Amino acid sequence: MAILFILYFLVCLGVGYLGADRKMGFWGYLFFSLAFSPVVGLLLVLASDNKREVMKDKQLEEIQSSSEKVEKLIGAQSQFYSEKIEKLIESNYELREEVNKLIGVNTRLQEELDTARSAAGAKAEKVESPIESK
Repeated sequence: MAILFILYFLVCLGVGYLGADRKMGFWGYLFFSLAFSPVVGLLLVLASDNKREVMKDKQLEEIQSSSEKVEKLIGAQSQFYSEKIEKLIESNYELREEVNKLIGVNTRLQEELDTARSAAGAKAEKVESPIESK
């Protein structure tokens, strides 16, 4: 009877060893096998996922999630700065148009001033000419 108990315990240890890299680990599968049976424990080990694969999948999901977040952030910032640049370019065109209008107004005022000065000079000559004629 003691030999059967030792054999049972050794088989449970084997199931625990097989499950060391699985979800529940060595101790989980050992105690499960001791409580229910090594056969049920072995079936559970075979049906469970490998810890490393689960960790790789989790890490891959985290990396993909982080990558998506970064892409969204970059996209949002890119759109924000694109809109800002478009507004600056638009306001630059508006400023250029306004400056060109002011240059046009300044040119017309300069021409009117020159015309007024010419007219004033001509009147001054007429006013001086009677004095010169005396």
